[in-house]
Amino acid sequence: MGKAKKVAKPKAPITPKATPPGFGVSRYAGKTLIPNVKLEESRRISGSTRYKSLALITAAGTKGISFEEYRKAKGVSRYVGWFLKRDHILLK
Repeated sequence: MGKAKKVAKPKAPITPKATPPGFGVSRYAGKTLIPNVKLEESRRISGSTRYKSLALITAAGTKGISFEEYRKAKGVSRYVGWFLKRDHILLK
């Protein structure tokens, strides 16, 4: 008895995946990040990523920094929620 031949399955056409709703747009887009604490009071370790991200916001002073400028300056977006939860920053 011989081996059964494999039959090639017809391939489905490739369609581009639709982006899920809300994907790619931050909830902080268009907001201004205003520092609520001094950098020294935050107890962040100097040189860490969180320290650098908070330093970007505190360097802007009382006028704050827009979320888009923060991201362009290499600020980490997930830390914004972390800072908000701990009252390190305010949103305007």
